[in-house]
Amino acid sequence: GDGRQSDRLAMLHASVNSAERAALPWSIAASLRRSEESYRDTTGTFRGDNHYRMTVLTLSPTVRYRAASWARVEAGIDLDVAAAKGNALSGDLWRRRGALRASAELRLMERAEESVLSFVPALRWEATGGLPSAWTPRLGVRSDHVAGPVSIAFHASAGTNYRIPTMNELHYAAAGGVG
Repeated sequence: GDGRQSDRLAMLHASVNSAERAALPWSIAASLRRSEESYRDTTGTFRGDNHYRMTVLTLSPTVRYRAASWARVEAGIDLDVAAAKGNALSGDLWRRRGALRASAELRLMERAEESVLSFVPALRWEATGGLPSAWTPRLGVRSDHVAGPVSIAFHASAGTNYRIPTMNELHYAAAGGVG
């Protein structure tokens, strides 16, 4: 067939931060994301001319606390609302999602102002209307080095991830599909 797929994505992100010297530094981030997918195949076995649009608005406040010179804790929430429409969906759709997240940075080794080795554990819990909730742990190691005017940082992490299905994946209704 002559199948063609076209995907487009536009995203706007903004954040406001307090001074790091504040007793309880904070930040608030907001993002607006718009994605479009289209698929057209007029001669193949599975003919179709489908399009799908999804808009997601996310708000993410975060607070940080330095418990000691060697320990910092960060906690926040992510709230978003998504709207989708398309000619192959079972109607105009809405979805709400919330997540709680926490992480720490524990400095294990520090040599003057020259190098730092940190351990960075993190945990996230995510809930989306109508879907099972998920816990996603992550563990990281960070190494910072300063040599004169040059600063180099290395970061490695391992963990799990949870990707919620798109509303197109959940509610595709073309060609007899029911989502």
